[in-house]
This record gives sequence, structure tokens and C-alpha cells, in this order.
Amino acid sequence: MAATGVALFLFLLGHLAGNLQVFFGREVINHYGHFLQSNPEVIWPARISLLVLVGLHIWSAARLTLENRAA
Repeated sequence: MAATGVALFLFLLGHLAGNLQVFFGREVINHYGHFLQSNPEVIWPARISLLVLVGLHIWSAARLTLENRAA
């Protein structure tokens, strides 16, 4: 649970850093957007990894809850 939580938190920080580029002007955020749109080999593995991480995080939360109730 902690490992998936840390990985999801790191994604959140990266996502935040990307979106905060809006404060550096149009050219910077447009360059970032173009990079994301023109590199599906970066985006799709990230999307799949996020789905897997969320699934594992939910699964570990459910397992941990059941173990706690059994104890």
C-alpha cells in the first residue's frame, strides 16, 4: 500500500510540475502540450502504469482492511 501510494504521489508531483508551466507563459505550456501530444510512446505506458498502480492500491487497501478485521 505504501509503495503504490508513494508512486502515485510522485506522479501527482510530476503532473503538478507540468501544469504549473502555465505560469511561465504561452510558449512554455504549448511546448509541454505539444511534447505530450506528439509522444504517445511516453503517454500510453504512463496511463497503463497509473491504472495498474490504482488497481494495486485499491487491492492492497481491501486486503489490509480484511486483515485488520480478522485480527
